Amino acid sequence: MNSIIEVTDVTKSFGGVIANHSISVNVKQGGITGLIGPNGSGKTTLFNSIVGYHPIDSGSIRFNAQEISKKSVQEIARLGLIRTFQQTRIYSKMNCVQNMLISLPHRKMKFLESFARNSRQDYSKADALLDFVGLYEKRFLTAGSLSFGQQKLLEFAMALMNEPKVLLLDEPTAGINPTLINGLIDRLKRARSEFGITLFVIEHNMRVIMNLADSIYCLAHGELLAEGSPDAIQNDQRVIDAYLGAHWFRDQEELKLSRSNPKDIIKGYGHGEVDTVISVDEVARQAAQISERISIEELDDLAGNRPFVSIENLCAGYGKMEILHNFNLRVGRRQSLCLIGPNGAGKSTILHSIFGFTNIFSGSIHIGHGSEKMDVTSLSPSQKLSEAGIAYILQDKSIFPGMTVEENLWMGGFLKNRPQEAKKIAEAIFDRYPRLAARRKHQAKVLSGGERRLLEISRALVMEPQLLLVDEPSIGLEPRFIDMVFEILHDLQHKEGKTIIMVEQNAKKGLEFADIGYVLVSGETAIANMGNALLENPKVGELFLGG
Repeated sequence: MNSIIEVTDVTKSFGGVIANHSISVNVKQGGITGLIGPNGSGKTTLFNSIVGYHPIDSGSIRFNAQEISKKSVQEIARLGLIRTFQQTRIYSKMNCVQNMLISLPHRKMKFLESFARNSRQDYSKADALLDFVGLYEKRFLTAGSLSFGQQKLLEFAMALMNEPKVLLLDEPTAGINPTLINGLIDRLKRARSEFGITLFVIEHNMRVIMNLADSIYCLAHGELLAEGSPDAIQNDQRVIDAYLGAHWFRDQEELKLSRSNPKDIIKGYGHGEVDTVISVDEVARQAAQISERISIEELDDLAGNRPFVSIENLCAGYGKMEILHNFNLRVGRRQSLCLIGPNGAGKSTILHSIFGFTNIFSGSIHIGHGSEKMDVTSLSPSQKLSEAGIAYILQDKSIFPGMTVEENLWMGGFLKNRPQEAKKIAEAIFDRYPRLAARRKHQAKVLSGGERRLLEISRALVMEPQLLLVDEPSIGLEPRFIDMVFEILHDLQHKEGKTIIMVEQNAKKGLEFADIGYVLVSGETAIANMGNALLENPKVGELFLGG
């Protein structure tokens, strides 16, 4: 196969930070090439350089034998080189079909034709691609009402609508239910075989990239560390030391055991085949079939019959759309709860409702015990943070990139009576996390993904909250940083007495961590049990642990 993208000795720096140093990569036409490496190794910077988001300092980037390093984003896109992002870029107030139509390939149109009404063929193409990614039944819903995972699928369909020759995918499986990931792998392979698209993929999910890619490049510290076949990469000691870490071997041992003695291992650890259904609605339908009647008494029992967080018959949503239906929740003080379920089940909506980001139609939310019990249902987010001790660690990147790490921490205490109080707590955080202390005067935009996540968690601690709402703590992180984040959350719960409610698509990791687990389906609790009991439930494993 000929190379359709040729990156030769590319160097790119930001200020005094070298993000890419003399990188050379060849992407074969018609193939699937993987790009892996630790957070901060320069993967996204390389993607941005290829598609023209910033000029390179030196080197060459050629697409179809044509030098493109001096071209603009628009010029490169017209050549057929398209990328997606870690965080979705969709039009939230438009429905899915409208999002697809706005993604039509204007490079084939004359100027005036771009203002013409869309043809019947355009609508048919949009419907076909939405069906391809499993979103056909949701095509008339606004994109903003979709779950994060569904938005990722929509963005993939929008990219296909543009008829790219090469598609650069940045973390395509982040935030997507493990069962749906199996089907997404199949759709990516079909995009190559049916549409003739070459794929260049950044991915932290090692099972995905090892099953998907023909060849893989690994970056570390802005330089090329290794290249080769999936087998060669996963057995390269340099890659293991710099990136994969010890837990990769644990997962590999589990995989070997499950294949040799299927009955000796808990089902559902993400090793399913690619023929698993991708339809979001089908996963929800199957999940509803395993639903159990969960009484308030059972929820109270899981919380030790002394709940610190109580939600009673909550109906909530966005605008006039109701997402949660008579939802109930109980979590004891210093307990942790992990919410799992299909994309669009209402998991993040629960966190949004607790913190005040939704419309609450009926029901109540209380924090505390006895005389200190507080009704927080109608409080604003600022009041919930300052008066009720509730902090929300958002799913998406919420740091201030132009501020230093130190200034970001100070911003976490913006509701403190005196700025000096926030600065004092920030110093204690620096003492606790030397990794952040070493970066205190650096702008947050130069942090790696793991460091950004640590900063987001640390900033939430400045207001000294009692309850932490954590949305997708592992999303977009390399394998070894996932362990780091969960170790930090473990210490916050067990050493500092924080109560934690989290949403986590890495259901295995979330349920291993949490005391309690709820399975959500269509805005209601389908199953509730101790976290370890849900791990042992084969039906939960099949639907939510990727088995």
